[in-house]
Amino acid sequence: MGNGKSDNYVFPKYEEKFDFVNTYGTINHSKGIINEKIFKDINPLYYRKIKRISCGNGFTVCLDREGLVYSWGRESKGELGYDLIWEESTIVSGIKCQSTPKLVEKLANRKLFITDVICGNDFTFVYDDSGIPYSWGNNDHYQLARVSQFTTDSTPDKATHLVELERTLKICCGWMHGMVLTDKGEVYIWGNPFFDYNKNSPDIAEPVIVELPYRAVDIGCGFHHFCAIISEDGLNNFQLYTWGANEYSQCGYRTEERISYVPKHVKIHDQNVIDVSCGAFHTIVHASNGKIYGFGHN
Repeated sequence: MGNGKSDNYVFPKYEEKFDFVNTYGTINHSKGIINEKIFKDINPLYYRKIKRISCGNGFTVCLDREGLVYSWGRESKGELGYDLIWEESTIVSGIKCQSTPKLVEKLANRKLFITDVICGNDFTFVYDDSGIPYSWGNNDHYQLARVSQFTTDSTPDKATHLVELERTLKICCGWMHGMVLTDKGEVYIWGNPFFDYNKNSPDIAEPVIVELPYRAVDIGCGFHHFCAIISEDGLNNFQLYTWGANEYSQCGYRTEERISYVPKHVKIHDQNVIDVSCGAFHTIVHASNGKIYGFGHN
């Protein structure tokens, strides 16, 4: 087995040692069937059918198939979509935390049906079924793409700067910024994507367009770098363009500068690019030859 144990090693039967049922609540061999209500009361997602999950820095937001949004984890900048009372919170390293999933009640209005959730470092976006984006959380660098009198805002509200762009198809979030793709194939960014690299890096209060040679059909971003798949006709020759922080070559090429401000074409072995996804400091590409390529921090 390669772990120093014999092939006859038998793992202990924990279900017989303890008196509680597992989170899926079926059968405990020593106690028989146990009432699942115990776990339903603790975890409101127990019987929910989950559609989407997104994670930020120390918190999680999920969406069920009925369009309801739940969140849990760290709450320091309003990222959960509701305010936590200190006395009722779980305190971890001096920070208030919601230990179990909790409904974001401001989005539970039956006139709103949420279809997607996207988390940044300490802020969150959602889409409703009419394509309108909402946001909440940290806004000290204009991450929420809307006007707010607070630098942190736990109340979900329309991301008005994105609504002004007419129809948007996809939002990606990084450390202190956001990125959006419109139905016209245009790409916009806002916030402060390079604050950690240059303390004098200016905030982008309203979305600004990214100059690309052709229409974009998909986007992705990491903590500080960006990707766009573009095509002249939207049907053929899908190319990958990248830009942003590049100290780990997460843009797919080497540069002397830590930041590449101009989008550049990245050849993936002369293959069309089908999909792209970014981690904090790396990028993964799915090419038309069926292979997966990665570059960046390893």
